[in-house]
Amino acid sequence: MKNDTMLLEQLRQEVPRRNLSPKATQRFEDTYRMLGVQQEAPVRRCRHKALWVAATAACLCCGMMFGVNAAFPAFAESLPWVGSFFEALNGNNFSAAASQKNAHGAFLDTYDVQDVNVTAGSADGTIELNISQGFSDGEMLSFTLDVTLPQELADKYAYIGPHEDAVFSINGTAATPSSSIALNSQSNGHFSGVFTFPLSETLSDGDQISVDVSIPTLYGYPYTKDYETKGQIEDISGVDLQTSFTVNVDTSNNLNAAIDSDSSNGAQVQSIDVSPTRTLVTVSLPDWGRTDPRMYTMEGLDVRFNLEESYEQGKFRPASEETSQTCTLYFDGVPAGTDQVVLRFYQNIQEGEVLAEFTINLSDQTAVPSTTYQDGGVLDLDGPFLYYLISWAKEGEPFTSPDSGSMELTSVSYTKGKRFGIRVHTQDGYRPIEAAVYTAEGTLLGTTVSKEEPPTGMGNGFYDENCYFWGNWGDIRQYSLYVIPDINYLPAWGETVTVVITDSASGEELIRQDVQLNNRYVE
Repeated sequence: MKNDTMLLEQLRQEVPRRNLSPKATQRFEDTYRMLGVQQEAPVRRCRHKALWVAATAACLCCGMMFGVNAAFPAFAESLPWVGSFFEALNGNNFSAAASQKNAHGAFLDTYDVQDVNVTAGSADGTIELNISQGFSDGEMLSFTLDVTLPQELADKYAYIGPHEDAVFSINGTAATPSSSIALNSQSNGHFSGVFTFPLSETLSDGDQISVDVSIPTLYGYPYTKDYETKGQIEDISGVDLQTSFTVNVDTSNNLNAAIDSDSSNGAQVQSIDVSPTRTLVTVSLPDWGRTDPRMYTMEGLDVRFNLEESYEQGKFRPASEETSQTCTLYFDGVPAGTDQVVLRFYQNIQEGEVLAEFTINLSDQTAVPSTTYQDGGVLDLDGPFLYYLISWAKEGEPFTSPDSGSMELTSVSYTKGKRFGIRVHTQDGYRPIEAAVYTAEGTLLGTTVSKEEPPTGMGNGFYDENCYFWGNWGDIRQYSLYVIPDINYLPAWGETVTVVITDSASGEELIRQDVQLNNRYVE
């Protein structure tokens, strides 16, 4: 308990940046005093209502720190005993290569992954392939890929990938990845991704998998001058990348069990099949009509739902209006050490209409109907991290206020796990500007510089009168800027951030504005 109190004291010092409501702060203080720490925390108002800090405090006491790491990465990395673990989690290759759209492996870095570290180069030495990490749980095989192109060539493409002539061989048999084989642009000519392959047979703990990779050519998806039309896929020839490596199977975190659950609005959980790369839940559902499943950890992390695999392999029908169904739902794997998950069924996720919910205990293989969506905790429908996108937008059209200058900030958004989007309108011609995003306490999250020409790998773009600009506003034009945070940071719904726009050439500050990300879109 003494150690828990020390951790909670550090968390209390971090809390003010979230601008908690008085009710949320009181819940935190109740838990704080329960642990024997009697100092008062400051009360600061904000619009999001969830009592997430109380849940975080409880998680601290149980040692479940993944939610804290998502919200407070710097704090988590500084903690005694566990800080080095989170530092590794926040910087490892699976985390760096994974994207919001990956079907598998978002939390693989929380497990004991294997260092592979093999490279291959093209004949002329201009293109390089690096495979740094691999993992197999006996059912799936995952590994990272990073391809480096010459910078001039890399700047043309939003993403690249192995062409149809690529061959991936697993234990001597050709295999096809379970998800799209695309490598997203990073920076400095790098394109990274995670490939996951279903194994043709289930392997045992300690078995060894031999992997051969042959990539004769790559395809590239170029940026276009406007975003109204799709670019044409281009061939990148002269690649001829070949390498081999082995991965040892680790089944120590696998679980397969039948479950005899109570009913929640006519739904029941029948079984679970859990591994680090995927979580399968077999359920029986009544004729609800439209059904949208979601899974969360108790710390509020999304466990990505794979609709394609659930439909094709699990026989799930999201709009079964006339008959009940028994089906298997496919989700990503959960973080290592996860004891409980929440399985929730929405009818309308945007309106927060919940049909049924279960809290599944992975330790004792039980599923109990629950109501975390209305209990005021981190998984409440008003929870600060329960979103896909949060945003702020200026009311009315640009330059309608009497004190408008020649440049105006009109919208700021954050897409979960990706980046900030910033729109700046101007009545002047183009000039290079720099956009920076700060927390309310002044911590720099990231910066970017505008580009007049088509976007490069970071997605920056400016649309002038010769290409595409927004709306019918005469001389008004728009900068579209994207800032990818340099630190592992997750803003809360209702949090205030500061956007600073400066002239890149002179350093003159053009805009400094605090905005509250109080609009929310739930995927």
